[in-house]
Amino acid sequence: GNTDRVTVDATWKDLGVPYEITNRFYTAAALTLEAGVTLEFGQDHTFIVEEMGSLTANGTMTDPVTFLGVNAVDTGYWGGIRFQTNDPANALTYTNFAHTGSTMWTGDGESSAAIYLDGGASVSLTDVELGPGGGYGVFLEADTSALTCSMVTFTDLGSGAIWDDDAD
Repeated sequence: GNTDRVTVDATWKDLGVPYEITNRFYTAAALTLEAGVTLEFGQDHTFIVEEMGSLTANGTMTDPVTFLGVNAVDTGYWGGIRFQTNDPANALTYTNFAHTGSTMWTGDGESSAAIYLDGGASVSLTDVELGPGGGYGVFLEADTSALTCSMVTFTDLGSGAIWDDDAD
């Protein structure tokens, strides 16, 4: 493991170039991504929003927030985002995901997903595009607090849109 994490509240601005994530990455504080921000992930790397953290992506229709792999592998190049928190600030708006689902989050063969919610975690997705990628668009661990979706598009995902561990 590593210690690459956001530990104080931060807002990342669109700098005109992608933020490149070259290792597993964490936030243990409130992280806000402004419209136009792009995060590019190295092979099999993941982003974990820890219990004390939150993630807010404030994309717009013309300037979405984008998460993708450094290499455009439609079957999955990077792992995805895992939410371990139920903070109400967990909200992704006009956000696009591509090339996710390269690895399993747990030993569960179904756990490859762009967005993985731990039991008790929650997130709101509004105008979000998931895919292409390997695995599922969203994986809901048993006893997930809440997944709220509005205008979410799932495209070319290896396993399907949503896996709900409570429903199998």
